[in-house]
Amino acid sequence: MSVMRPSADLLRCYYTGESVQQVQRAVDLLKPGTPPIPTAASFDQQFLEARVFVNLLEFRNCYTHYPFGIAAVNPEPNGITLQVESEERAAEILLNLLPTYVSDQEVHGVPGLRITRRELTAVELRVLGTSTRLRLAGLPATVWRKAVARMISKTVSYVVSRTRRL
Repeated sequence: MSVMRPSADLLRCYYTGESVQQVQRAVDLLKPGTPPIPTAASFDQQFLEARVFVNLLEFRNCYTHYPFGIAAVNPEPNGITLQVESEERAAEILLNLLPTYVSDQEVHGVPGLRITRRELTAVELRVLGTSTRLRLAGLPATVWRKAVARMISKTVSYVVSRTRRL
């Protein structure tokens, strides 16, 4: 009796949450013999992706429909795109990823990470001085603007409360 094994494309769908059409387009762009989930092209990109997911794990403080509030991941050799599930989760992700200086001389977030571009349905983040790329996508531009404003508001209120305690 033979056991049917899922194709590599189908496995990528399971692991990333992408649609079958997205996976087929992405895999068609890869060179023959390349794995369906490409490895990062540089050590800096690998390090950024690791830091992003560590921060998502460490600072997760709300219930989400999808793991970490990420509906799908689109991995590419030179970057990664995370499809964010909601405005609330977008603000929380930005708050936990963008570096924040706290009065006790500790920096929270990914050092050097900045929003470098805003698009219609995404924001692009890069670590200064590197060729890394992280896109947070899946929400309209107006929602991203609100998420950034919420993140700034939370950061300011956190810093003010910490300063008052000192």
